[in-house]
Amino acid sequence: MSSRGEQLDAAIAAVHVAVLAQADDLHPVHEDFHAWGHALSELSYRLAGACSTLEQQVASYGHRRLLGDDDGGDPYQRLTDMRRLLADLSTRLNATGVIAHQYYAEAGHLDVEVDPDAPAGPA
Repeated sequence: MSSRGEQLDAAIAAVHVAVLAQADDLHPVHEDFHAWGHALSELSYRLAGACSTLEQQVASYGHRRLLGDDDGGDPYQRLTDMRRLLADLSTRLNATGVIAHQYYAEAGHLDVEVDPDAPAGPA
């Protein structure tokens, strides 16, 4: 596997560990909600940026290569389809980033104090 693939696998694994830890947290703190808002926003925008970069790179991928298709299709049509999918994904991730940023902003406005009269146990 390339070092790029290893980097991406490590990033996926790190997010997976954070998701599992959050799911196991019976008493999450406000800072977790705030941190997730920031992470979700940044991840959405960073992934959208990756899609844009890949879309540009796919556009010229076949210029200096002889391409084939293991399914018997037109490899250049496949590249066109890949570009369209990446453009769509980038648009959707940017929209997701806007929503995630709104969540992050909402979480940032909360003031939190522990209720001394609240019963012990899960909420």
